[in-house]
Amino acid sequence: MHRVEFRALPFLLTAFTAGVLLAQNPDLTGTWTGEATLSGSTDKDRVTLILQKSGESYNGTISTLSGLAKEAPLESVKYDASNLRFQFTANRNGREVKIKVALNLIVGRLIGAWWADDISFSPLDLAPKK
Repeated sequence: MHRVEFRALPFLLTAFTAGVLLAQNPDLTGTWTGEATLSGSTDKDRVTLILQKSGESYNGTISTLSGLAKEAPLESVKYDASNLRFQFTANRNGREVKIKVALNLIVGRLIGAWWADDISFSPLDLAPKK
């Protein structure tokens, strides 16, 4: 009986290791591009998100074609279980506004929303730039 248990041990260790590796967060490093729908309209804004791995999290910048953000540094970045959260400071009509972003990695895309206390931008859909 001990011999059977010993033979099963390598299999169990391999299965455990594979499970741990699969549970790790995918690397999001790179340039992500896509569109956001502006609140209260059908207008779209082109968004570019650049992510760089920094320890267990990320740093980077976000830019929009409309000029809301021009290489704005990401702040308070959190990445866990394929969920990316951060905020950035935007320029809206000459005043600074904190924009919060919540994205989920879904089938190779970052999909979610961004918003501020007085305005809402939703949805946000980004794909890795090829």
